Amino acid sequence: MLLLMAVYWCTETLPLAVTSLIPLFLAPVLSILKAGDVAKEYLKDLNVMFMGGLMIAVVIEHSQLHRRISLGILRKMGTNPRFLMLGFMLPTWFLSMWISNTATTAMMLAIVQAVIDQLSAQELNVAEPSDDLRMTALEAGRKVSSGINNNAFESSHTMSHENEMSSPECSTDESERKNQVTNSSWESTSKALSLCVCYAATCGGIATLTGSAPNIILGENVNRLSEQYDYNFGFDFVSWLGFGFPISLLMVVTTWLWLQLFFIGFRGKKQSEKEKLQIKTVINNAYESLGPFQFKEVLASGHFLLLAGLWITRNPGGVGGWGSLFDAGYVSDATAVMFVAILVFMWPSERPTFSCYSLGTQTKQRKPLVTWEAIVHKVPWGLLLLLGGGFALAKCIEVSGLSKILGESLNFFAGWPTWGVVMCLGSITAFITEITSNATICIILLPIVASVTKQLNVHPFYLMLPVTACSSFAFMLPVATPPNALVFATGVLSIKDMAKAGFALNIIGICVATLATMTWGSALFHLDKFTYPQLNITNTTTNSEILSF
Repeated sequence: MLLLMAVYWCTETLPLAVTSLIPLFLAPVLSILKAGDVAKEYLKDLNVMFMGGLMIAVVIEHSQLHRRISLGILRKMGTNPRFLMLGFMLPTWFLSMWISNTATTAMMLAIVQAVIDQLSAQELNVAEPSDDLRMTALEAGRKVSSGINNNAFESSHTMSHENEMSSPECSTDESERKNQVTNSSWESTSKALSLCVCYAATCGGIATLTGSAPNIILGENVNRLSEQYDYNFGFDFVSWLGFGFPISLLMVVTTWLWLQLFFIGFRGKKQSEKEKLQIKTVINNAYESLGPFQFKEVLASGHFLLLAGLWITRNPGGVGGWGSLFDAGYVSDATAVMFVAILVFMWPSERPTFSCYSLGTQTKQRKPLVTWEAIVHKVPWGLLLLLGGGFALAKCIEVSGLSKILGESLNFFAGWPTWGVVMCLGSITAFITEITSNATICIILLPIVASVTKQLNVHPFYLMLPVTACSSFAFMLPVATPPNALVFATGVLSIKDMAKAGFALNIIGICVATLATMTWGSALFHLDKFTYPQLNITNTTTNSEILSF
């Protein structure tokens, strides 16, 4: 069953969500798990948490709050190519921690294309009236809106890369754009501006527990180990933020520096005053098209901050937060997100007035902050099935004893230093994820590496953390992630450009993940203080080995 699902997931012979349903009939037929036990795996606590996070992301997108944040940051960054690139990366990176990487990339890419078009037109001495320039900026704003409100690829998220290649957000004349940019001296800068968006989205997804599917899959595997060993690993939203956010920050800064060095060089290109004015006009007009700050944006901000606050204060640092008000084990991060997700349906999207509460009069009906139809349309339900199928498969691997057999077959790692095993498995994961879904890789690998750590007699997180982080380091190929596919579909760059720039970032990411696991990850999760009950032997990885590394 594992081999069948792995082949189907990697080749997409069936839609990924459909393949995820295989355990529902095959596990009972093969006498691995009872039908009722398999079905329970499809809506675990962390799956509910992920679903709630996606619903809040829809609220943010529906209110257009993310557009105001991104354009507001861009206005402050200036027109220098280096800082313009940083201006595109920062909002993309931050928003991707909370909402879909694909939606964030589509929104930012429309603005990038508007800037590139104006710079290319200037290089070709194409005289365009200021009214045309304004229309281009407004069209960029409309593209951003349609990229969120009519998202053909959003419903599948990571389900199919072909949809991203043909999505309407990138349906420009590809050959015309490529010829125009190729003939421009802004060619390298255009490539850097395009790539920085999809790379920043990838980096942002690592930072939070709900930022990407691999993080959620790791959480469920940790819960399974907690039950198996009767041990609290201290894994929740806050603890992952402490581990993943520094990795994400290091990667986004490194990516910014690397793209400058690779595409722009040390000196870069000197800008004319006309070019500076064009860039400012595109960004300012797109921001002005938003109008004044709206009531629904205020509410979306408030609910987002409420959710973040509930997640962070539930059990900060294990010292007890609002979660200590309830009996142990009764509330979780999923409880908080469901509370906020239900709350958004109780608020109107427009500011209420006294007259709207008048009795016996015909008043305008206020729509809620988000409608259920919007939730149904935009939440990638197939991704939730993919997670559920992965949890069911992991359970089958555990109860059948397959994970133990696979772990014992990899005991040749026993003579390796811990950091060497970490880097080796991280490298394998990072390059495999270039050709298949990162969620699929984690579903298959995490139960296996958990068994390997038992053979090595080290804390399970020593291998599970880097494998999860490295599964998100997909920088080289268009098919690796939907954001990569969107950028490639614009025609601004070639596969060769993406592969050359991305290869170095893959190597950097593997090193960062190894460093994170052996340093602050070890301190945060106490990786040197774990004992396997079956072996009754204390973890042999000591502080001295970590310091030696």
